[in-house]
Amino acid sequence: MHVFTDDSDTFGKNGFICLAGFISSDYAWEKFSQRWCDKLDEHGMSVLHTSDFLAGEGEYRELSHSYEDRLDILSEFMDIIRDEIDCGIFSAINAGEYRNTLKDAKKKLKPEEFLFRRILRLSFDYMASEEISESLGFWIDDSEKTSSRFLSIWSKTKKHWKGEKSMLGSIAFGDDQALPPLQAADVFANVMVRAYASGLDPWHGKSPFNRMFIHPKTHAVSRKIKGEFWDAKNLIRLKDGILEMAKPRAG
Repeated sequence: MHVFTDDSDTFGKNGFICLAGFISSDYAWEKFSQRWCDKLDEHGMSVLHTSDFLAGEGEYRELSHSYEDRLDILSEFMDIIRDEIDCGIFSAINAGEYRNTLKDAKKKLKPEEFLFRRILRLSFDYMASEEISESLGFWIDDSEKTSSRFLSIWSKTKKHWKGEKSMLGSIAFGDDQALPPLQAADVFANVMVRAYASGLDPWHGKSPFNRMFIHPKTHAVSRKIKGEFWDAKNLIRLKDGILEMAKPRAG
């Protein structure tokens, strides 16, 4: 199994931060990638960078689409996600609230490390629910700003992982232009940031991004989602468990 993720491009800040992506089998990712590339060709695009695309900036400036047209095109890509991918995964926190809740603790995880651990746990929870026992390959969009940080977090996580270490197969950093699954993860992370700003969940019927989760004809939620937003109330309620995550693995 492979999980492809992207961050919200707000890591290191005190506001909303998240990791989001999708987990599927190699076979499902292969089918997904073929459809995604065909859709890019159909619209004369080489890559989908969600934020720039919706804003009509960068390489998309010459396409001359209205915002409504861009949403319609994005919906076509979200249809592919909904049809081909097994499960969406996200973990999000307000980094300022996280730091404030744990300010008196001597040993604690940094916000991005906490999210990374939670994404791994949600991935394994999904695999357990589907009775999948193979190791997990973790992919993340390569970034000069965050890749070295994530590699360090991975090494530390594997060292102190309280589960079966062999399940942590590998971490890899990829160019999203060459890897459609990372473009899909970028869609999800971008949508989560917009959802937080608007207060409207992306699987809500009124969200312009609900096609990623809701079938347009049946209006049924047709995409498995494992996700969480750690607001101040949950951070306080589960503070002891969060601090427990920072303790070294015995043995």
